[in-house]
Amino acid sequence: MKQIKLKQKALTGKSSDLEHKGSKTIINLLFDEKVTFKGRVTGTIFNIFSGVLLYLDKIFILFGINSTSNYGFTNFYNFIWVFMQGVTPIFIILTGIYLKPYKSSYLVPIYCYAIQIIWTFNPEYADDFLLTMKFSSGLVVIILGIVALLKKLISLFYIEKNKNEEFIEDTKEVLDMLKSKILDNNP
Repeated sequence: MKQIKLKQKALTGKSSDLEHKGSKTIINLLFDEKVTFKGRVTGTIFNIFSGVLLYLDKIFILFGINSTSNYGFTNFYNFIWVFMQGVTPIFIILTGIYLKPYKSSYLVPIYCYAIQIIWTFNPEYADDFLLTMKFSSGLVVIILGIVALLKKLISLFYIEKNKNEEFIEDTKEVLDMLKSKILDNNP
């Protein structure tokens, strides 16, 4: 068996089936619509992690991580905060497209972004933890309500579309029956 694998490696340049399966898994992940349970759980973890990325500047402050490279910002922490504001949505989109995380995992980034939105309009709320938590939770509830309303509207649209398609199919069947009767009656 070992000799066969060595010959296979010499002929194909591949060392084993495991490497081939690994590359197939990555290709399937990128192009297939089906995602395994492990993929969904990984996507869910990445989605939750993306909410935490918004607070990477605070984590750096907590652990005393600093840099002299601030890329034109007033300090390194502002750079990290703005950078994460841009990177996190891309991360969420890619995770959502390829790993199909559980929908409940989107609550963490939505909640974190709600806090960011509140802080943007009134930074003094950031000091009052209870008030910030109430406002951001309320904003999440509003967002979930909007999502539920949109889902309902979309389902109503599809019901109407299905009724129209059903009517068109029934009409075609009736026309075909009438056509065949007319052709059968005219010799």
